[in-house]
Amino acid sequence: MMRAFYKSRLLWCGVPGLVFLVWAWWDSGRNADEVSWRQGRHSHIVMVTSGAVWWQDTRDEESNSVAELVYVGRVAMVDRARGTVRERGFEFPEAYSWTCEVTPFGEGEEVRTCELWVALWLMVLGYVGVWLGVVFAWRWRKRRVMRRLTDFAKGTEVVG
Repeated sequence: MMRAFYKSRLLWCGVPGLVFLVWAWWDSGRNADEVSWRQGRHSHIVMVTSGAVWWQDTRDEESNSVAELVYVGRVAMVDRARGTVRERGFEFPEAYSWTCEVTPFGEGEEVRTCELWVALWLMVLGYVGVWLGVVFAWRWRKRRVMRRLTDFAKGTEVVG
């Protein structure tokens, strides 16, 4: 016997991830959260702000450091026109953007910087799509196996 859809453990295991993504999207309207680190010749910045996740990778030929955490922080976003902290809320920026540029630096050296913006609403939609797709695929597979087992027990196995 198949369990009801809302009793699926796989369904309930995905709820915390969805709640976290929706909260991060809602909170990003007021606060900017940033993590930056260096590893070898690369320095990375990841920031959640204004309804999007921003990632920047800079490659500098001169730098060659061991892995180190540079900065972790949270900053309140200020509305410059009113001089007040912005309200929390859902923002809908463009879905994504990707840019890469190479900047000459000194003689024969260059700094390569790549930036990626991904909207949190797109991440929420992708998460829900994959999560529910897995739940329904798992239910379809279980239903097919159960049907085959009952047909086999009755002696009327269906091929295919």
